[in-house]
Amino acid sequence: IMMLPEGQIRDDDEEARVAPVWKRNERLVYASNFLHMAMYTMCLGGIFDNFLYSVSEESHTLVSDPMTLGEEAQPQSHLLLDTYSTFKLALSIRPLSRVSYAADSSCVQSYTCASSIVHITDGSGNGDCCREGNRMPMLAFVNGSTRLWLSMDADGQSQALDRRSYNMLQHCEAGPELPLGAWTNVKIEAKGADQSKGQMNNTSLGGAVELFLNGTKVCEVPGTGFHRLPSRKGAHVFLGSMVAPFADSHLPADAQVAQLTYGRPASNMFVGVVNSLQGILSVVIMFPIGWLGDRVNRYTILKWNVLVGAVGASFLFAAVWYVNLPLLFAGICVFTVYQQCLSGLLNAVLADNVPKSMRTRAGGNYKIFSALAMSLAPALQVLVALSGLSSNAWTRETFAAMLLPGWALLIGVALAAGSSISDLPNVDEVQPPTDSPLRGRSQLLSQAWLEERVFLSAKRGTVVAVSANVFFITTLLANGMTVRYLNLYFTQILKFGPVQLCLLNAVCRLFIAGFVWATRPLASLLGDATWPSFSIWARDPLLYAITMDVVPPSQRSRWAALNSLRTLSFSASAVLGGYLADLHGYVFSFDITVIALLASTVTILPAWLYFPRSEGAVAATVADCGASPTTASSFATTTAPSLVAPLFGDQARSLSLLADPHGPAAETSAEEVTGAKA
Repeated sequence: IMMLPEGQIRDDDEEARVAPVWKRNERLVYASNFLHMAMYTMCLGGIFDNFLYSVSEESHTLVSDPMTLGEEAQPQSHLLLDTYSTFKLALSIRPLSRVSYAADSSCVQSYTCASSIVHITDGSGNGDCCREGNRMPMLAFVNGSTRLWLSMDADGQSQALDRRSYNMLQHCEAGPELPLGAWTNVKIEAKGADQSKGQMNNTSLGGAVELFLNGTKVCEVPGTGFHRLPSRKGAHVFLGSMVAPFADSHLPADAQVAQLTYGRPASNMFVGVVNSLQGILSVVIMFPIGWLGDRVNRYTILKWNVLVGAVGASFLFAAVWYVNLPLLFAGICVFTVYQQCLSGLLNAVLADNVPKSMRTRAGGNYKIFSALAMSLAPALQVLVALSGLSSNAWTRETFAAMLLPGWALLIGVALAAGSSISDLPNVDEVQPPTDSPLRGRSQLLSQAWLEERVFLSAKRGTVVAVSANVFFITTLLANGMTVRYLNLYFTQILKFGPVQLCLLNAVCRLFIAGFVWATRPLASLLGDATWPSFSIWARDPLLYAITMDVVPPSQRSRWAALNSLRTLSFSASAVLGGYLADLHGYVFSFDITVIALLASTVTILPAWLYFPRSEGAVAATVADCGASPTTASSFATTTAPSLVAPLFGDQARSLSLLADPHGPAAETSAEEVTGAKA
């Protein structure tokens, strides 16, 4: 039944010589991948996403230590500041007493009964109100209370507004009063509708200014048909009342302020741009690297690739240490080349050193070791935080302490992948001994069966490989919109600290490793092409096994390059995820991902149809038929023709005639039947 491919020879001694080396190479592939994934997760994982988010925020500290405001406090000289159309102003405030105007004060008629905390103005007109640029913004206490009052100009507002009309249009008040003698964190964010993150009440107006107390939104100044807020060069910042050369009709608040910062708000889009750079570059270099791996010794490329990784690691190390954007982008580009080359070639080397019947198991082991490494990395980061080397807060020191030590693991990758993996003939170039039992589905795959023209006149092997990898890529596209923002959701919305985030990631990845290990037997029950559509976590090893089984060995590197995209979660879609997160919030982008994952299931149907579960049943039946010649004869006459005919055509009839006790071959000897079985 089984015909040896042209040029392939059976060499029992050769297999006995190289089999231990194949096993050693397989373990080295697991070790290389484990060390690489631990390094990747520590240095470019969830903590790195938060680092990118913080880098996208441009912040200037105006006041650090507590400063006292009030009529009896020492007058403060005003500051000069370049303002932005979208900004974040944050401060901590501690009210000392309630400031009230006299009952007969004219402030009631002039609508100025408020005690000023922070006032940013360009100084045009009277500097206070109501020309565009007079309030960018102004934060005050309502008369006789500690309830916050916020007003903000709008780009294009009427220059003829009186104070009453201005207040009706462009101010808001927080509901609760701030407690006297206690510190409260205040944040003001001005942004357009495209950065609302799902928190803006009315995005149709183009934007708004939002007021937050201790992380909770309390009020919003609506936009007036604008997409930009006013920005100025050299604007004046006053703490308390304005001073000369301006006259202020507002009393200063009796309070202390500290940690006053101003700058551009952080953006999910920046995180998406950096990750999409990795994804797009991976797509560009994916097939050139795969093509090179099929034509040049892939083991030699692995050795030289470690040097590329060292260069990329050096750039990224310096980028985090100095918070340098040019170094960051240079490091991302160089490291992506290393990442794509290593992951793609490791998959091909694994296929070279693992028999076909064992590739699903090997792919599962590869996935399990990846998940374990991605669980170990955040666990190590937790130890760093608990050791006192960093605090449980998102500071520059915390990012450096948690991100930088992981690059030391590149030394282990260099030892395992760069110097220890041996270059030998792959398992498909050495024929198994004639007395070896058939041990799995893959050994029954016929080249003629794989070359049958099935869908759109394409070869069966090509259809199955394309279907499996299109399903793989579409699910990664869907995941790419979300996976880079899960960590930001937990830190920005649920307010996780570094330790809590690392513990969550460690437990999650450990669960994934256990799930893949526990569900591997289901692959043999449902079929390799069916199980991935039901288990997204167990998808990778099965799609890898399918692809490596049906493509020629000479093309493994280029197909393995596709499989290597899983590490980057196909970050090309991260920009879209960042845009949706900025516009509608994280939960909305998560919902879109779920819908996209469901829709992507359609793409696995060709593989499910043309790589059926019954094909796996054939191998299992043949493998079990070695008990006796009689059993083999029964199988050959009753089961084999119907199961094997679709694979081998007329050759199946030979098996039936050979073992039929009532046919021409009724006197077939046990040795002949055993030979037919083999």
